[in-house]
Amino acid sequence: MRTILYTRCEQSLWWRCLPWLCLVFLLTAVSVGSGGTLLADETDPVKSLVEQVNPAAESVALRGSIFDYGPFVGHAASDVAQVVKAGTWFSFLVFLPFLILPQILLVIIIIKFRGNNPVNKDRAPATFVHNTRLEIAWTAVPVIALIVVAIPITRILDYQESPPAGLHQGETFTMEVVGRQFSWIYNYPQEDLRVGTYPVRDLPEVDLPEGAPRPERISAVQEAAVFPLDRTATLFLTSQDVNHAWWVPAFGVKKDTFVDRHTHTWFTPTKTGFFKGTCAELCGGDHGIMKITAVVLDEDDYRRWVSFKRHERDARRVVDAISQDDDGTAAQEAFTAYVAAGDSTTRLSALRFWLLYDIAIHETLWTEAASRPFAGGIKGLDAFLERTQARRETLRSLLDHHLQDQADLAPQGTDA
Repeated sequence: MRTILYTRCEQSLWWRCLPWLCLVFLLTAVSVGSGGTLLADETDPVKSLVEQVNPAAESVALRGSIFDYGPFVGHAASDVAQVVKAGTWFSFLVFLPFLILPQILLVIIIIKFRGNNPVNKDRAPATFVHNTRLEIAWTAVPVIALIVVAIPITRILDYQESPPAGLHQGETFTMEVVGRQFSWIYNYPQEDLRVGTYPVRDLPEVDLPEGAPRPERISAVQEAAVFPLDRTATLFLTSQDVNHAWWVPAFGVKKDTFVDRHTHTWFTPTKTGFFKGTCAELCGGDHGIMKITAVVLDEDDYRRWVSFKRHERDARRVVDAISQDDDGTAAQEAFTAYVAAGDSTTRLSALRFWLLYDIAIHETLWTEAASRPFAGGIKGLDAFLERTQARRETLRSLLDHHLQDQADLAPQGTDA
């Protein structure tokens, strides 16, 4: 009987879920098929890279928190963070008895010496006020505990400042981090690249009912600092204006930045993904939104991102022209100038990347704004979606015509 009831319940649940499964499948198929020749499919490397480095997506998902990486001390995403995590757990376990023992003694005293306990009816209060042995014990034991914790923690602090000789034999990675009110600049001297030079993007304007409280402000979204996986990163940090502090808990790194002076730190990323941090030094009125966005990519994706970054300046001229052009003339002229400077596969892919990157950030922020309490609808949402689709179609048309022209100009084979 139980088997029959279970089978019927299982079948009922399956039939209830089936329409939703079909809907999810249909939406997935439509989203994959709508990209055309320009956007390809969901697995193409350009679109995949855009999804990995889009800073808006994780900023919205984590609501500004920098600790959403696991319980208590979080998931370690670098070798330094792993050492810091182990030290944190060690300190916690050493001091845990000092937290538990007083609570146990307090409960025992409350119960044993309560006023209505018959045993205490004729008990006279104690008259002594000192116990030398006890006082020595409760002084010496905490001192010993502090020494036990201080020795490994001191080694960790030294480890954070300079890695042991010969620890990392592979290729190293160098970055200069420059703090400014209220964003970050990242210089890649080995790649001759600079990140963070473009304006940060704020959430679009939202309609609110009269008297409704404004939603919590989401921090501005800045282009992420990108790190290669399993390559030791050495960071040199400075500031343009006031003191800041670059802090990413998942990397186990927190370092102050000063004007006209460089500090340094290091770590080796051990996990790919998106990680958040914040400025940890009060630096002005918008200190609270001076967030840090960092992405760790595997070596192939990192090299691809570097190659796209080299063409960013030229690609953005085309992207801006497509965004602002009404009749297509400016977009065509910008695209012609872009391919005239080079039309390699990497260069054309870079153009796709920066258009999709720009669209992805704006789409994420508009979608998040629509979900906020008291949003009451977003001004111009329909028009924004239409412009987004038009931008995709414009670039698709330009690329398709260019590729067709290249095919027409290619030498034709002759019959043997």
